[in-house]
Amino acid sequence: MIEFRIMAELEKDIDGKLDKHQYGNTKGSSTTHYLIKLTDEAFKNTDVGKATTAITIDYSKAFDYVHHDILINKIIKLGVRGGVTKLIISFLCNRKHCTKFNGITSEFLNITSGVPQGTVGGPRLFVILINGVKCPLVSNYKFVDDKTLAYSYTGNATNILQEALNIEEKETENDKMIINAKKCHSITFNYSSKTHHHKTLL
Repeated sequence: MIEFRIMAELEKDIDGKLDKHQYGNTKGSSTTHYLIKLTDEAFKNTDVGKATTAITIDYSKAFDYVHHDILINKIIKLGVRGGVTKLIISFLCNRKHCTKFNGITSEFLNITSGVPQGTVGGPRLFVILINGVKCPLVSNYKFVDDKTLAYSYTGNATNILQEALNIEEKETENDKMIINAKKCHSITFNYSSKTHHHKTLL
């Protein structure tokens, strides 16, 4: 019950301040909205002879790489009240973990990153963490930790897509997170007979 109350107070302070293209863990939005917006861009552009390439971004162990100090700084920058911020710090910090094997328990160590799994606040706090990760060169669609970059074009778009991914990677590194290149994929929507090939981007 306390967690629900903390998150309710947090919502009051961040209402209207988060990326409008984040459809995950957002009131009134769902995966359906996420997919409709993405496919709508693709189909509108194919109707006028353009191709659209969508690149899915996978964050490696996303919720485990939420560094508390970075997240708290972002919460403060969003103008969240001091009292609410302190409650979130209490929710995240001063947690410890250990390993137990064959009856032997290791030393307890402080947890400095990650959001508690199975909580109401975990996904919402992650949304705040990646709120500013947005490439201005392309369209950005998010559903919590699932993200798609989309770009519509005629001709060759390899350079633009590469630059967009470079920006995405830099912003992700600034948040001390990692993009898992092996799980990132691209798809091109195109009704013409011309085939679009892009060199390896990640």
